[in-house]
Amino acid sequence: MKKILWVLAFLVIVGMGLVATCPDRADHQRAVAEVADQALKEKIGSGGGLVESGLRILGKMFAGSVADVAVDQLLTVDNYYVVSIGRIEFNGKSHIVSVGLLNHIFTADKDQLLEKVEEW
Repeated sequence: MKKILWVLAFLVIVGMGLVATCPDRADHQRAVAEVADQALKEKIGSGGGLVESGLRILGKMFAGSVADVAVDQLLTVDNYYVVSIGRIEFNGKSHIVSVGLLNHIFTADKDQLLEKVEEW
């Protein structure tokens, strides 16, 4: 009987720890926006002539703002108390772009994100 109580107490403590460290929407938004910003900057590229280089520099400067606004508008986060899942819905399709667990956000990498954007 004591073993069962110890196991239950352990499970309750672990469950409370998972609930306390479940990331919220703002955490998902920061993580996904960072990956989107990197993807946009990579897509803009580098090189070319003087005019093209200047335009690329301007594009890279504004890429972060564009990524923040897009993620803010498109991201929804489902909180399941222990884990949270970030989804972006576009053209009627929902895609998982982040999973939050233990105060950490696991996101799709920038190549997967670029691939999805090109599909849309």
